[in-house]
Amino acid sequence: MARIQQQNNNREQGYYYFVNVSCCCSVNNGKWEVKEVSTPQVGTNQVLLKIHASGICYTYVHITKGGLGVKFPHTIGHEPAGEIVDLGEGVTTRKVADMVGVPWLQSTCGRWEWCQRGKLFFCPNHIGTGIFSIVKNCHENRISMY
Repeated sequence: MARIQQQNNNREQGYYYFVNVSCCCSVNNGKWEVKEVSTPQVGTNQVLLKIHASGICYTYVHITKGGLGVKFPHTIGHEPAGEIVDLGEGVTTRKVADMVGVPWLQSTCGRWEWCQRGKLFFCPNHIGTGIFSIVKNCHENRISMY
């Protein structure tokens, strides 16, 4: 809390710096808490997204109580929306300041039997947001996305 207050005081003086925070559950049956975390680095074909909103659902109550076998600490959230603040190498279809929403399912391999049948959620190589996906930290201030 002291760092956030210091940040607010510096804002009045014209100084700006960023503290990345995350809403997470640290232990099984624990409380959700806001913690300071490192800002992710943008990778190849990724964008860095400043989160304006993200979803949570009742599934996270089950997770907090130890259901679904996730590892703790676990950052909650899925399907974020926000503003692109940085571009990784190879990104050509987006630019800084674009406002974007990220669906739960971002991409699939397209080769697997289920992909060919249009059942994309069953693709073993999917990239998505949320519980068992590559992007798990949607309730942070900034996250990297494909």
